Formats: sequence, C-alpha cells, structure tokens
Amino acid sequence: MAYYSDTSSNVPLSNLDQSLDKRIADLYETPKIHRIKIEKDGKRFKKEQTLTYKQIFYTDENSNRRIYLQGEPGSGKSTISAKFVHDWSNGNQVKSAFPTAFDDVSTIQKFKFIFFITLKNSRGQTDVTQMLKKQLIDTTFSKDERADVYKLFVKIINTEMILVLREGLDEWVSPDGINLAEPLHGWISEQYVYGAYNISTVEAC
Repeated sequence: MAYYSDTSSNVPLSNLDQSLDKRIADLYETPKIHRIKIEKDGKRFKKEQTLTYKQIFYTDENSNRRIYLQGEPGSGKSTISAKFVHDWSNGNQVKSAFPTAFDDVSTIQKFKFIFFITLKNSRGQTDVTQMLKKQLIDTTFSKDERADVYKLFVKIINTEMILVLREGLDEWVSPDGINLAEPLHGWISEQYVYGAYNISTVEAC
C-alpha cells in the first residue's frame, strides 16, 4: 500500500507533459461510465451509468472477472485507474460526509492486493506474470531480494483475491508471429486459481 500511496497519488495534468501533476484527490471528477451490452451478433447497446465499484465488479450478483474500460483519449480511463489504486491504498480516508460516485470503497478493499502495470512498457511480452515481475519487483527490490519476493508473489496470486489493472491495452503489441488480442496470465488456466480479477483500459476505435 505504501508503494502505491507514493506512486499513484498524483496524476498528470497533461499527456504532453507528464511532469505536471497534481494529487488525484484534488482534481478527480467522476467520468461518465456506462455498461455496454454486447449481443451475440456483435451489436452494442449502452446501458445504465456505472456509479459504484459494485456495478463494475458485479452483474446481478455474479462477479465480473474480466473488465474493459473503453473511451476516447482524455476521457478519464487512466485517472479512474489511479482512483482505484488510491481508494484501495488509502482506505477509510477517502470517505466523504456526502455520498459520491464510487464511494463504496469497501468493495475494492476486498482485494488483498492490487497490481498495476503499463502495457505500453511491455510490448512484445505475453505473460502478465513476467510483466508484473519486471515492472514492480525488479524496479523495487534489490537483486538479492528479488528471488524471495517473486516466490511470495507467486504464492499470493495463487491464494489471494487480487486485482490486476492493465493500462493501455491498445498500446500493447504481441510478438511477431503470435496472434494475441491481449496478454496472457501465466497463473490462470481455464478455471481461475482463486480470485483474480482484471481491468484493462483501451482507447475507443
């Protein structure tokens, strides 16, 4: 939690200059998120507006394990991803005296761990497990610590309820000769090991 409190508390004010940033709590405005129903023939219909974490992670009490946030550039995809991490790591501190959208922080706090990766930094890689290792473990821990931390990481993803935030699916490129629409989770087979959820952000076509 301390790691994300340091790295995800601020968001850039402009995509043109990432050095200009501000605390997410000071500038966050709820983006207009609508559930999209996709029929068998491929037709899409805009449904109700999503205003709670429960609406994102559940449909009629059934859990949504694979979620895609799609929108135009600048529509707030990256900002709401940062809010997910902020609310999870800051807990009850984000509670307001007035009801606001995504105020049900207890829903996102059910996740034991949240892992955030930027897919544009993992082009040509296919295994999300290795992406997480390179972007989180290898950049945070010393060489002497990494082997033990990775063993703990593997144990966590096989036994705990986790959320993987994958930013920029449209910016990810599969390796030459491999036709994949998105990266694979090395620890996930046809049946989820325990409680892995995924949210991917992608620009609208």
